Amino acid sequence: MRRRRVGLLVLVAVLVLAGWWMASRLPTTFAKATPDAPAPKAAATNAVSPAAARTTASAPAVSTSTRVDATTIAAASTVDTGDPLLQTEVAPGEALRMLQWCGELTGSDPTRHFEQQWQWLGDEARALERKTYIEARAWAIERCGEWALVPDSDRAKALKAQLIERARQSSDLQDRLRALAAMTGAIEIDGSQAIAMRQLLEQALLAGRPDLLGDVGRVLNNSLVARADLLGPYAGYGAVTLFSLLGCDLGASCGGDSDALRRNCALRGYCGYPDYETMLFDAWHGARERELIQAHRAELLRRIRAGDVVGLFDPLQQPGKP
Repeated sequence: MRRRRVGLLVLVAVLVLAGWWMASRLPTTFAKATPDAPAPKAAATNAVSPAAARTTASAPAVSTSTRVDATTIAAASTVDTGDPLLQTEVAPGEALRMLQWCGELTGSDPTRHFEQQWQWLGDEARALERKTYIEARAWAIERCGEWALVPDSDRAKALKAQLIERARQSSDLQDRLRALAAMTGAIEIDGSQAIAMRQLLEQALLAGRPDLLGDVGRVLNNSLVARADLLGPYAGYGAVTLFSLLGCDLGASCGGDSDALRRNCALRGYCGYPDYETMLFDAWHGARERELIQAHRAELLRRIRAGDVVGLFDPLQQPGKP
């Protein structure tokens, strides 16, 4: 019995000694894992004067802190940066747009649904609608090629993340606008970053490039930043239509053979329209919305042509609480 007690005491002593040795080998502090914490904010960029914007047509980089969910991080880490689509000469902003709209081609084929809609048309109109749709669909499939990736796939998510970063660091206004329009997830924006966003939008209007107007609208329509207290009164629903039409007024391609019209035909079945504007007001917006858009359109067109855009995206002051 005494031997058993002695053996037990020896065993306890050994365990205590081992526990002390292991504790002495561990760090005294541990970093708390916070996978959803925002990334450190980049240094704020200097303000660019409107005069400089007119001459350089460049904008300060828009830096935002984002929180990306764990599945997106995992997806990005599994895709090789040598992905063939990252080796093409396509500008990162254009690549982001291709990735977005071409991904819609991977869904179920909508042709049967469109056929049901066309059955209420006369024979001649139905034949014309079907012909236009088939041609637009074939154009979209050929145009997209390998960019037609399932949006929720690991490869598409990783490509999007890398393209956003490339576009954000680009010196081209369109790349930067499309990086901002494509951002998703939780975004924290401080005062200097909000100013940089507004400067970017103003410079796009001063650049003399009608093709940028639609991108301005997409930024203003992005639900993450589409707030009047951040980007002014034009932020929110309808911004894409409003600024795309301003682009049409200033010379962007908006005719019957424009890419914008072809995409709407191929993806939405909105075919047979003579131009982009007619399609927008017939298929997307009602009479009241058209009236509002047209009223803002005239005033904005006047200001853009006059170069009077400074303050156009300044935030609206929220009324104080009673």
